[in-house]
Amino acid sequence: MAGGSTASENVGGRRVGIRPGDLVGAITGEAGVESRSIGAIEINDGFSLAAVPDALADQIIDALRATKVRELRLASEYRGPWPLTVSPEKHSSPDL
Repeated sequence: MAGGSTASENVGGRRVGIRPGDLVGAITGEAGVESRSIGAIEINDGFSLAAVPDALADQIIDALRATKVRELRLASEYRGPWPLTVSPEKHSSPDL
């Protein structure tokens, strides 16, 4: 990915069946972003992270907030520059 990357955090992870392909599909289908623009995706138990280009972050996060993935409305937000190190034990996302 050229340029800087932003971490998009999404409530919904392994526990509700979210897979990397689900996030790629939502980003490409709803935000109109090419899959090659998406960086690393990390799926944890209760949340997921996606590296997205800084220049497209607003567009992607708005699109994710407006759609459902696996019947779950994603609460997407910025988490800072990628790479982002998150400890699931210290993470504040609610249990799903």
